Amino acid sequence: MDDQQKIMDIMVDIYHDLPRQGPGSPDTTRKAFDLCGFDDAPQTILDIGCGTGTQTLTLAELTTGHVVGFDLLPDFINKFSSRINAQGLGNRVHAYVGDMNHLPVRQQSIDLVWAEGSAYSIGFENALKTWHPFLKQDGYIAVSEMVWTQANPPDEVTAFFAEEYPTMASVETRLQQVEESGYRIIENFIIPNSDWQAYYDPLEAKLPQMRDSYQGDDFASSLFDAFDVEIDMRRRFHAWYGYVFVVAQIV
Repeated sequence: MDDQQKIMDIMVDIYHDLPRQGPGSPDTTRKAFDLCGFDDAPQTILDIGCGTGTQTLTLAELTTGHVVGFDLLPDFINKFSSRINAQGLGNRVHAYVGDMNHLPVRQQSIDLVWAEGSAYSIGFENALKTWHPFLKQDGYIAVSEMVWTQANPPDEVTAFFAEEYPTMASVETRLQQVEESGYRIIENFIIPNSDWQAYYDPLEAKLPQMRDSYQGDDFASSLFDAFDVEIDMRRRFHAWYGYVFVVAQIV
């Protein structure tokens, strides 16, 4: 097994039973959805990088239309599919394994492309341009992206993200990229710190259990150490970075 596959397997082990795979909340999902200003007609929503479907199921509460979630990891999609079946939503909520760079989606067939914290994995600008053709005329995109929220951050946090996310940019830069990719910005907002706690608190609580499960595995231990550093960075430097949620309409 190569290192990348082992990382993915450990990540699945960590995240499959956690409430979230990234910062967010139902309130934030609803706030971004409401900014689209849809009428009562059913929408077709595509959630790209859906994980185990937490925000996807919130979206399903907000429309009577179809909601389709894609994620690269089969274990996440299996968990999401179980949640769909448990809630009796299989007639209009669907979960598929898919590469967000090459999704089997018809052009101009989607009312809303949704991506909470996932666009970075194929490059923010690339994601905006790759998903643009899926949208119907006047369709919307709602995407959250980690950004610098203040200029001139301290050296320690700058060095951390130089390793973890070297292309991280300011809010202004990301908004400009949205417009240059063929969208008109409706609104943007920084998600609250409580959304980060909703993600990090269960993750931090699970790490001791993970260390016990992987006792003696130095590779796994280094990943868990990295999570500890990440959580500590957020506690100490939260004023300097966050997630911006951008809602935009196709031009």
